[in-house]
Amino acid sequence: TQRIKESIRENDIAIRWGGEEFVIVFYHMKHDFFHQKAEMIRERIESERIENMHITISIGGSKQQCSELAFDAIKRADMALYQSKNTGRNRVTLDKNEDNV
Repeated sequence: TQRIKESIRENDIAIRWGGEEFVIVFYHMKHDFFHQKAEMIRERIESERIENMHITISIGGSKQQCSELAFDAIKRADMALYQSKNTGRNRVTLDKNEDNV
């Protein structure tokens, strides 16, 4: 949790979404930087052991469309997360509908 908090901007929001899942809301972030930020968080988690355990994370991301509810964007991010998990874990997958994040 601390590594995530230290990796986001002051105006971004990170919340626990269930037992071991988090939702991070990034405001006004371009697609390339969005992917870079997610990779940086993934690498940061992987870089240090926790209680002598090697920890990795899988990340899924999406952009909330103008006419879309936040919950629908979270569902799309969750689908991208499961794609990360199903294709080898410890990776970042962005929703395929990302035209202009």
